[in-house]
Amino acid sequence: MSTKEILTSKFEQQKKNFSIHDELDDLIKSFIIQLNEHPDIVTHYSCEGESSPLELGEPNSHSIWAYFGMNVSERYWDYFWSNVVPDLILTMDVKISTNCFNEAFFFHAVSLERKYEFWNTMFEVFKKHGIVKEKIIEKTNAV
Repeated sequence: MSTKEILTSKFEQQKKNFSIHDELDDLIKSFIIQLNEHPDIVTHYSCEGESSPLELGEPNSHSIWAYFGMNVSERYWDYFWSNVVPDLILTMDVKISTNCFNEAFFFHAVSLERKYEFWNTMFEVFKKHGIVKEKIIEKTNAV
C-alpha cells in the first residue's frame, strides 16, 4: 500500500475518535482546534517547542522542537499535497515525516530559535488555503 492509502484509510476512524487534550500547549491550542474544525483534517501529537535552547537541560514532557502531526481525508489529499505543502516549503525550511506507526505525517521546525516563525508560517499558509480563520500566534514571548 502507498503512504496515501495507508493514511487515508485511517482518517475516518481518527476523526471520529479525536479529542483535544487539556495539556495542549497554550501557544498552539487555538491553531490545533481550528485545524480539527476542518472536515478533512485531523491532528495528532503536537508541541509548541521549547522557548529557548537554555531550557534544554531542564526535565519536562515537551519536545525541544516545534511540531505537529496530522492526517487528511482521501478527498483532500491531492489538494493538500499539491497546494498547501508546496506553499509551506516555499515559505520556510520545514521537515516533513511520518511516524513509525503510519498514523500521521508531521511538520517539524528545523530551528529551535525560530519556533514563532514556524507557527506563524503554518498559520499564514493554512489561512491562505481557508483552513484556519483567525490570527492565533503572537510574538510577545519571542526570544
